[in-house]
Amino acid sequence: MMELLTTSLAMGYKAAVYYIPRLITAAIVVIIGWFIGKLIGRISHNIIERFKFEAYLMEKSNISVAFIFSVIFKWAIYLVFLEQAAEIIGVSAITNMFRGLVRIIPNIIGAAAVLLGGYAIALYVKDEMLLSKEFYADLLGKLIFFFILYITVATALDVLHIPTTLINDIFLLFIGALALGAGIAIGLGLKDVVRDLAAQYVSKYKGEEKTGSKRARAKKKE
Repeated sequence: MMELLTTSLAMGYKAAVYYIPRLITAAIVVIIGWFIGKLIGRISHNIIERFKFEAYLMEKSNISVAFIFSVIFKWAIYLVFLEQAAEIIGVSAITNMFRGLVRIIPNIIGAAAVLLGGYAIALYVKDEMLLSKEFYADLLGKLIFFFILYITVATALDVLHIPTTLINDIFLLFIGALALGAGIAIGLGLKDVVRDLAAQYVSKYKGEEKTGSKRARAKKKE
């Protein structure tokens, strides 16, 4: 019994001697990574918020590009140091997990850039359509806005290497439902409106054609 207890204590002592310095070293690495991550996050936030892109999105949708990317950069540093700490301790499963997360950081940054850039473009196009003040500007602006968002999300998922089959199917269903709804609306409730708009367009076109013919005759006489 005493021999078994002595053996257990000896093994525990050896494990402590082996792991405690590693745990202390890993803790120091994590603390250093925490400070560096905080610093990188703050610096990236201060740099990005100076760009006009940040001001535009904050004005239009209250989305802070500086905050989003500062969080991504900060956690990228955290994960790198956590990976090193896990490797120091010698736990291969945790090390591989953090290593896998570190490898997808560039994809996450690329996807975030695509999403924010596409969203800003969609907002800009929508605003430009509304400035035209045509009767169809609001509807067309919204349609273009959501179409650009669809392309943006699909591209971001592709950057993350996530299959886009589901989102493509949803988009096709949405387009089909929209076309069906538009067809029913035009066939039932908007046929008079469409007829009036078509008549206005034809009369306007004929008026422009007559004006052009008169100008051409005037030039010939001259």
